[in-house]
Amino acid sequence: MHTGPWRLNARPLVTVFAPALAAFGLYALVLVEARYLAPFVVLLILGSFMLVRLPDARWSAVLIARVSVVVVSTLLLQIGWSTSGLSARSSPRHARAAFWNRTTRRWWLRIAVRRRRSW
Repeated sequence: MHTGPWRLNARPLVTVFAPALAAFGLYALVLVEARYLAPFVVLLILGSFMLVRLPDARWSAVLIARVSVVVVSTLLLQIGWSTSGLSARSSPRHARAAFWNRTTRRWWLRIAVRRRRSW
């Protein structure tokens, strides 16, 4: 984000948006997966941030600082979440495995055996 008058320069637009848009178009024809498109989404977002022009005022500097803190903290939280293993533990498969451990299965078997005996 830059401060100053609004003017649109075509060079940053072409160098940032063209590869991202070309990748979206080409991957749309073949295979769309998040791991393939993620770098180009980052290019698109960074290119969008480059287009933002703010007036040369004190509030714009404060806004830039706050937006930067939010973006960096979001990135750090996402990295921390994905590397901590919590994202894998919150999957339905892991929840099922945690519920149906050995002790739980024995408990359910005891209940089933007791119900059969009472019939």
